[in-house]
This record gives sequence, C-alpha cells and structure tokens, in this order.
Amino acid sequence: MKFLAALLITYSHMGLLFPQYGGLVTGGAIGDGLFFFCSGFTLFLGRTDNFPNWYKRRINRIYPTIIMWALLSSLFFDWNWYVEELIIPPRYWFVPCIMVYYVIF
Repeated sequence: MKFLAALLITYSHMGLLFPQYGGLVTGGAIGDGLFFFCSGFTLFLGRTDNFPNWYKRRINRIYPTIIMWALLSSLFFDWNWYVEELIIPPRYWFVPCIMVYYVIF
C-alpha cells in the first residue's frame, strides 16, 4: 500500500511533463493520506508500552518538527503560516488526521 501511495504522490507531481493532460495528474492527496495512514498504522503496531505514553511520544516527535518547519518557512520563504493552522484542518489536514488515526486504532 505504501508503494501505491508513493506512486500516486509521484504521479501527481508529473504535471510538468505533460501539461496538455494536466487534468489527469491527480491522486496526490489520496496518496498522502494513504501513506500517512500506513505509516501511522505500522508505528502503532510497533508500540510496546501503554497507549498514553506512546501517544505523548508521537506528539513530541511530530509537532515540534512541523512547528519548526513553519517558523523557518515563514522566515526564509516569507510564508504566512500560523500554529493554529497546523492543529486545525483544513489547510494542513494531514497532521490532525495522523493524530486521530492513532486514537482510532
């Protein structure tokens, strides 16, 4: 499934190669969701301790990286990113999805 997800993501970035068929270059969002779902599921299966401690470690690993990237992007690329956009969908929907999928599974 991860291979299919990577294939969809790669294919969605190929629009520059055939611009006249740009409408056919889709599937990137589906590939992203599928890839994150598979990654989260395999991480969840590998847990050895109780769920609250494991979940805290995931939060401590995911959110600081994303927040740091948002800060650096806003400085170097002049992007206007806000921390609440990283937590509340729809703009960066994949981050809360990862955290919710952990709780569901």
